[in-house]
Amino acid sequence: MVTANILKGMKAICAYVGYSEVTLLKHKREFPAMPINKVGGEWMGNPVKLEQFYQDVAAGDTGKWMGEAREAGDGKAEGKAG
Repeated sequence: MVTANILKGMKAICAYVGYSEVTLLKHKREFPAMPINKVGGEWMGNPVKLEQFYQDVAAGDTGKWMGEAREAGDGKAEGKAG
C-alpha cells in the first residue's frame, strides 16, 4: 500500500523495489541507514529515498548508508538498549 508517498508494509516495499523480504532485511542490516523503518510494528519506507539508496548502492557509493538510522527531524541516531 502506498499512502502519501510512503510505502506501508513489507509486502509493499518488496513489490516496489523488486527484492524479497529476506533480501531487504539483509540490506537493512548491512546498511543501517537504509530508508525503511519499523514503526509501531509496521515497516514503512519512502519510495524516493529507496530509489536513491539503490542507485547509490549500484554505484558503490554506500558511505552515507553505513551509519545508524536517524529519526525524522531530530537529527539524533536511534539508540539501542544495552
